[in-house]
Amino acid sequence: MPDRTSRQLPVQPRQTPPAAGAGPVLPAAPAPPAPPPVPELDETDRRILAALARDGRAPISRVATACNIARATAYARIDRLIELGVIRGHSVVIDHARAGLGLTVMVLVSGAQPDWQDTRRIISAFPEVEYAWFVAGSADIVVLLRLRDTRELREVILSRLQSIPGVTRTETLLVIDEIAHRPAVLPR
Repeated sequence: MPDRTSRQLPVQPRQTPPAAGAGPVLPAAPAPPAPPPVPELDETDRRILAALARDGRAPISRVATACNIARATAYARIDRLIELGVIRGHSVVIDHARAGLGLTVMVLVSGAQPDWQDTRRIISAFPEVEYAWFVAGSADIVVLLRLRDTRELREVILSRLQSIPGVTRTETLLVIDEIAHRPAVLPR
């Protein structure tokens, strides 16, 4: 006779009937897709990434020489890193203070969960936002702003951020000195 204790029966979720006038019970939303697998990077890939992090405009011949590989290999490897999504683009590193944006601020934003998609869309459209992240912790979103002055800060926080539907609280952290700012953090 089979051992009944080792057999697991599927547990059915308990369905609660909808309240009068509440409408039909909808099925749960599907789980989000799994993230793509992290590609394996070898030492040559890491050297190429380091060379491009130092100078994203470096000619392919300089990247190949710095990595001790043939130019054709450098082309193929860079194309592969782009195809895998490891390299997502090329950008310029701006000295924000010299560009007239001498005030750097982190803003912790707390809000209502049902509004997260609208909040994401609105905050990402602010031209002053350099980065914005959904986070786990005492806040829901962390926003990095680059601004001209405190007048502009006041306008962004009081008139725009705090007026977003669902935003319940903000906390502003004024950056007094940037300790480290890397264009890329490379895998080891």
